[in-house]
This record gives sequence, structure tokens and C-alpha cells, in this order.
Amino acid sequence: MANMDRMSGAEYLASIYGTEKDKVNCSFFFKIGACRHGDKCSRTHIIPTFSQTVLLKNLYHNPVIDMRQADACTKVGMMNKDEQQYFDEFFEEIFTEINDKYGEIEEMEVCDNIGEHMIGNVYVKFAREEDAEKCVKALDNRWFNGQAIYAELSPVTDFREACCRQYELGGCNKGAFCNFMHLKPISTDLRRKLYKGRKRSPPRYHGGRDREMRGDRRRDFGGRGDFGGRGDYGGRTNVRAFHDGRGLLGQSTSGCGGDLLVAPSLSVVVLALRSFVAMSRVLDVLKCVDRTRSTTILNDFRQGGADRLMVVADFDYTLSARRGENGEKGCLTHQCFDASKIVEGSDTIGDLQDLMNTNYLQSYSACVSDEERSKVNIKWWNDSHDIIIRSKMHRDEIPAIVQSSKLIWRKSVRQVFEVLEKYSVPLLIFSAGLSDIINEAIRQLLGHVPGNVVTAANVMYFDKKGFVTRFTDPPLHSLAKNVPRLRELIPDVDDRYNERTNVLLVGDTENDSVMVDGWGKHVLKVAFQDEKRPPLKTFDVLITQSDCDPLVEVINYICSTSQSQ
Repeated sequence: MANMDRMSGAEYLASIYGTEKDKVNCSFFFKIGACRHGDKCSRTHIIPTFSQTVLLKNLYHNPVIDMRQADACTKVGMMNKDEQQYFDEFFEEIFTEINDKYGEIEEMEVCDNIGEHMIGNVYVKFAREEDAEKCVKALDNRWFNGQAIYAELSPVTDFREACCRQYELGGCNKGAFCNFMHLKPISTDLRRKLYKGRKRSPPRYHGGRDREMRGDRRRDFGGRGDFGGRGDYGGRTNVRAFHDGRGLLGQSTSGCGGDLLVAPSLSVVVLALRSFVAMSRVLDVLKCVDRTRSTTILNDFRQGGADRLMVVADFDYTLSARRGENGEKGCLTHQCFDASKIVEGSDTIGDLQDLMNTNYLQSYSACVSDEERSKVNIKWWNDSHDIIIRSKMHRDEIPAIVQSSKLIWRKSVRQVFEVLEKYSVPLLIFSAGLSDIINEAIRQLLGHVPGNVVTAANVMYFDKKGFVTRFTDPPLHSLAKNVPRLRELIPDVDDRYNERTNVLLVGDTENDSVMVDGWGKHVLKVAFQDEKRPPLKTFDVLITQSDCDPLVEVINYICSTSQSQ
């Protein structure tokens, strides 16, 4: 207390930084570079601007971790021969590639935890901070085993403080869900091989002794020793994920790392387990109505790969969002227009739309059949289009209308467009919204409308002066999205997508689930389930989170095999 009394405020804050006493900064993030609370953590996660350590998030996929079911009694180093061989080959490949390309590695560790914030995390500690920074920049936009590499500088520099003490002593009662690192050991032979030429190799952290018994194991390699070259790897029995000599971390235009060459000595069981784990990772982010059916369809789609796949998606509140991250309300494409603009001889666009919406809800709630609902829908769409025509909207106004509108993209939707474009998978947007608004929104999001994207929606027609004069007639409303109407909007749709026999259908309402019924395609129906709306019952799988990350996972799972087999 006396020392604390003599400290200045800044000195005291500095002394407790990263400890449990620090009520501002997250001590877990400081110690392990990750936090189970993620963005929702009440404390600050400070990503360092310089560090010796690089974190490669979720890079290692343990092929048998699901089979062990996170057994709390799993002992240190308990791996069978195939698993140890598989891990050693992964570790050596990553280590040698990074060491050769970016700088001397002082230490590399892999987490065996299965919490989503730690699973498969790879920590690479360089001898020099400059090399760590170079590594992070170089690995941006790189791919490994069909998945993007996420690299960032990590505050972790002392792995002793990050490790689980119980795990080091031979067992942890929290199992693989522990929030401290369970570091996966490489074989003794590989450790000697990778760190040969050094006076001292990194500690194993698996010796079954308490930390206090080890003494200080920090090292200063400072130019002592070397790696003695990579040696001859021509006869290795690993699963190589490169095909042009650039290595596992080499950039690939396909985004999956190239051809997968399987050495005869690698167990076929391990490969099957890898596929099983990949499937499990996908299903874990989805809520399956029938898990067996969904698994079967996903396996079939994966067999067909990118060449057989197409995505048919709704737009309003599917690719766009009902609400933003801060709770702000999004809008439909029909509502993008300036609400304050005066409609000739009447009120503002906003006032007219409010009155129209009130009448629509009253009429729709009184309907008892789809025929009645369709009539109410047609009136709403026609009235909405009439308001836009009477506002004398000009074609040249569309970019400004979209930019100033309340249209909100669903988080991570950019990645959906990018991964589909990367694999040349068609995206057919089948929407009761406005085609011109949708295409402009995509253009503003991506800078262009990708060639694989086609929109089937209500189209604006303009006169010679550029003013809108009419719309698609009859209007495409939410109950009219079906295959016959799709063929009217895109006459060559059958020929254009003849080879695309597997359809990933994405929507947010029950009406969306029947968009391609009767098309003769193999369909997996995926829905974004808004937690505040009634449960959707006509889809195969539901995405209950608000972002598009699970959808990206599904697409990557289906498509990555087409360029890795």
C-alpha cells in the first residue's frame, strides 16, 4: 500500500495493466490474445501496433477433436500415431514456410482448445518485431486449405503465463473448453529438427511440472544459430495444399491453395475425419430442422462442387438487413426514395407511403386466402410504383437515392459476393424489390456489379428524357416469386443455368422458400431467422445470427473441394 500511495495515477495504471486488477483492459486478451466474450467483452481489447508474436486465427483443424468430444480427462500429449503424424506435418509445413519467407521464428505454438475464440489458434513468435509485422502484412488475402488466413499481431509474448497449469500437470477439469491455452505438443524428433543449430530449443510446456519449478526459460536468440535450411521434403507424407512451388501460404487465384496431393502412407481415415470436422464446423453455425437431411444435401453439394452450384437469394431483409448494428431501422428498396420530396399535386413521398402502408396492413390482416392476399399485394406494389412515377424521378438520381437511403447491408454480405465471384458461382437475386436500386446498391458496395450476379425483380422503364414512366407489369410481389414468373423475367433462365443442378436458396420469409419449387433442381433452403419474428418452418436450415458469416462458411465448404481434389 505504501508503494501504491507513492505512485502517480499513471504509474499505478501502468503497474496493473493486463492484470486482474485492471478494470479497463481485458486481462484474458492480454494473456492469450483472445477472449471468449469477443466484441461483447465489457473490457477493452487492445491489439498491439508492434509485437514479436503473430496470431493465425483458427488455422489448425484437429481431425479428431470432435471424436474426443472435448474429454475433460484427455491427458497431455495423448495422440495416436496418425494424429501425431498429421499434426507434425501441419506444424512443420507452416513453420518452415513462415520461417523461410518472413524471418527467424523464436517459438511457434498451436492451441488444442475448442472454444470458438481459441480453436486451432497458431501463435508464431519471431525473433524480431519487424519480421512479425512483415508476416501479418504478407499473409493478408492469403488462403490455406480453402479458408482465408486471419493474421494479426498478438500481445502474447510469454506462453508460460498463457498456459493452463492443470493441463501442464497432466489433466484439466475443464477439458478442451478451458480459457487458458492447452498447447499441442509436437514430437521430440520434429522439435530437434526444426530448432537444430540453436543452443536451446523452446520449452515444451508439457513436462508435467509446475511453472515455479521450471525457472526462467526466456531466450534471446539474437543471431545465435540458424535453422540449417529446410532439408529435403520430397518424400514427406503430408497433405500438401500447394501446386506451384509457392508453399502452403502461397497466394492462389482459386483461394484454396491448389491441388491436394495425398501421399499413400497418410491414413485415409484421417482424411475422412478432416471432412467430418469440416462438415461439423458448418453445421455448428446452422440450426438444422433435420440434421441428417441437411448433412446428406451438403455432402451431395460438396461432391458437385462449385461447377454445379448456384445461389438464389431474396434481397430485401435477406441480403439487406432489417436493422443495423446500432439498432437503426433499415428500409426496403421501395422505401429508398427521398421521403421529403413533394409528389406533384399531393403530399410528400413519405406521407403517401405511410398512408399506403397503413391501408395495406389493415387489408392484408383481413385476408383469408392467398388469392385475397395477392390482390392486396398487387395494389400495394402498383400504388408504390405510382408514387415514384408521380415524383418525377430521373434515372440519374438513382446513385444519390441509394447513397442517402436507409438501406442497410447485412454484415459480412460483401464476403458472400466475393466468395461467389471467386468460385464463379452464379448468384440469382430473385426479389420483389426494385432491380435498378438493387444493382446500384451492389455497385456502391463492391465498386462494380460482378458478372456472376443476375437480378430478377421489378424493373423501372424510363422515357427519352430519363424520367421513370412505368414498372414491370404485372408487378412482381412477394407471393408471385415462382418459377413460371422467373421464366417470364429471364426468358433464357433454364438454358443459362442448365448445368447448375444444386441450388442454395436463401431467404427470410416463408414465401421465399418456394421460389424455385418445381424447377427440377436439388435445393437446400437456408433462411435468416430474425429472433423477433415467428420461427420459419419451411426451410432446411436456419441462420440465427444477423451476419452472413455462416452463409460464407457453407459456400466455402461446398466449393473449396472443387479445387482441392
